[in-house]
Amino acid sequence: MLDPCSVTTGNPFIDGPMSRFTFLNEDGETKISYSFHNIYCPDVVQNFKEFLLGCGFLESTVIEAMYGVIEEYESLYPRKDSAKSSLAD
Repeated sequence: MLDPCSVTTGNPFIDGPMSRFTFLNEDGETKISYSFHNIYCPDVVQNFKEFLLGCGFLESTVIEAMYGVIEEYESLYPRKDSAKSSLAD
């Protein structure tokens, strides 16, 4: 089977080390490997979501976990514009 990360496009930005991703799930005898090339964050996140779904996670659980990460990040690093609006209140 051809490894998608071994195929190159000739574009140094797309073929760079940050553009190659491989997710691996090992559960006993079962291994799920998902490899791809991409440089766009939304596409990388979408591929990670697809990997988790392929591992058996429910889509609602994956989306809920993503929202949890966003909420935690926003509580640690509030946006500058929201900090200004809370000062005005």
